[in-house]
Amino acid sequence: MLYIDLNLQDYAVGTPLDEFEKKIRNLNPRTQQLYRRCLNEFCQKIETTPNKLYQYAYEWETSNERGVRGRLSLIVSDFIREKIEAGLNPNTARSYKKAINKFLSANELRPLKLDNQKKIDSKRKPMATPKHIRELFDLSSTNVRIRALLMTMKDTGLRVSDIEHLTVEDFRNSALTHDEFGREFRVWAEPVTSRKTGVNAYVHLGYEAIPWIEAYVGNRREGSIFLTKSGMKPMKSHSMTTAIKNLCKPLNSRGIKISAHSLRIFFLTTFDTNRASNTGKRIAGKRLPPTDDPYYATGENLTRDYIQVYNAERGLSIFESGQFAKTQEEIQKLRDSLEIERARFIAQQKQIEELQEWKNNIITPLTDVLNERISQVPYPGTDEDREELVSKLRSFLSWDNQASDLIQNILAYIEIGNVKEFQEYLDKRYKNK
Repeated sequence: MLYIDLNLQDYAVGTPLDEFEKKIRNLNPRTQQLYRRCLNEFCQKIETTPNKLYQYAYEWETSNERGVRGRLSLIVSDFIREKIEAGLNPNTARSYKKAINKFLSANELRPLKLDNQKKIDSKRKPMATPKHIRELFDLSSTNVRIRALLMTMKDTGLRVSDIEHLTVEDFRNSALTHDEFGREFRVWAEPVTSRKTGVNAYVHLGYEAIPWIEAYVGNRREGSIFLTKSGMKPMKSHSMTTAIKNLCKPLNSRGIKISAHSLRIFFLTTFDTNRASNTGKRIAGKRLPPTDDPYYATGENLTRDYIQVYNAERGLSIFESGQFAKTQEEIQKLRDSLEIERARFIAQQKQIEELQEWKNNIITPLTDVLNERISQVPYPGTDEDREELVSKLRSFLSWDNQASDLIQNILAYIEIGNVKEFQEYLDKRYKNK
């Protein structure tokens, strides 16, 4: 037999390789091809041939030396592990051990023990754990917007395409409810229709997301909850995905491959492990089978189950009580800081308005007077009035450079206090102009 496509040698009838061919001849042609390739790759890796592999395996199996019998198993396990680390699907990697076992059993040797593991779904997205989310929460400490987005994803289980359309009005109009400890939960007044499936999502928020949304939204009364950095446009779903992707980079660098969708999986898995799978699907806008119990359509039961799962061990709540208190303290400091900045801004605006009003009421009339040079008496007013005006003029001089020439003349007039001398001052000042 020739195995040109597999780079195997032609072995005489009765050799270990020939027995292997007899063993697999009744299998599917594609499976036969797979087993031949796997056996060939393994032999090339350990720099041997199937004939010599049989000899090694026979000697190791019949040896009385301690640790020798399991040598082949260790070699095969190391080989498969290297394949998986190189990126090979674990299910495909198991084919190597199956092929080697066919070879061993065909030659009346003991097969290797197969891993007693369930098949791995290679397409399944990785799930974020509470530990991962806590780390992402800490990484977002300098960005209230991203932290609010992270906690919203964690608490609602919604797709980013649906979070994109959550509005401030929805949040403001949501129904408030509390658990037995007085902690706040919110329920959207109307369900949100999923953009992907058309299924209604009965949006709920827990006490870990609510304060961050409040801190981020501030005094806004309408529009999308999440906006771009500039605060001028709604934040799109692809931008949300990118924002979480960037936040996850420190975890990804350590081999923890999670994304925005991992937070949705965390949400659904939490309800599944707490025997409330359909409740989680209903809240997150995931399609249910047609035979679903009508029980899950009632709002009160959804909210009751949501709160129960949220507070359950390994539930949606990712903080210990002490951590939660620390978080609340951080939020309060942030609110206080925002109020201080707001008050400072209002004061600055008021100061600008006063300066503008003063300019209109004082500077404009004085401009007319100076331009026409109509002033026959010294500055009319007390010394106190005069000092106050001089002070205002000097402060205005630094505020508006365009009026500097005019104000210098006004100050000179006030200080000279005599029309004739002031006229001489003007003539001297503009002599070279």
